[in-house]
Amino acid sequence: MRRWREAWDEAEFDGLAWIAGALVVMAVLVVMGVAIPYWWFVGGRISGNATDWAQFGDYFGGVAGPLLAVFSVVGLVLALLLQGRQIRQAEERSIAEQHLRSLQALSREMELLEARLLTVPATGEGNPALPVPQSMADVLDGLAPLHPAHRPMFRRLATLYAQVLGEYAATVAMYRENVLPYWDVRTFERRGRGWLARLQPHAGSLEGMGVVALAVIEHHLRGE
Repeated sequence: MRRWREAWDEAEFDGLAWIAGALVVMAVLVVMGVAIPYWWFVGGRISGNATDWAQFGDYFGGVAGPLLAVFSVVGLVLALLLQGRQIRQAEERSIAEQHLRSLQALSREMELLEARLLTVPATGEGNPALPVPQSMADVLDGLAPLHPAHRPMFRRLATLYAQVLGEYAATVAMYRENVLPYWDVRTFERRGRGWLARLQPHAGSLEGMGVVALAVIEHHLRGE
């Protein structure tokens, strides 16, 4: 859809530019085609008589006027078409900005989730020593083994992580589909694939999601 629209806009612009150029050339030819015969008819000289100029004005207006009026109408139509194209581009920029704001907000949410610490709530005195809090990012990257006591909290955060990543991937897909190519969409795609690669080894920890949900996320990020 996006590629078809891009090709159509490009072809439309090329066609309008060609028509505008042709109109300019035709208008010049009309003026020359009307003026040169009259100039030849009066003997190839510039008259100093006001009556001759009045006759030339009547002649020029009667012959070239209707043709130039047609050209002016066509030019007006072209101007309206170009204005419509500019309006579509402005709307597209607005949509792109909305998608970018959403992607940036979701990116910040992903980063906040990665910064969370896995902890175990204290249950009172006399309990065994609580495990040292672990960084969510360290566990996702495999830099630290997940402590069994942290497993419930990790499952909750990993599920939330997958949900936010799913929203992020869907937004990337909408951005890719609805907006003409922007280089920054590739940056968001790479970032999303990086988060997905970190989460895939922990698919078994996702509550009610798992491999199928991650496959959908990957589908959105790849644009397949």
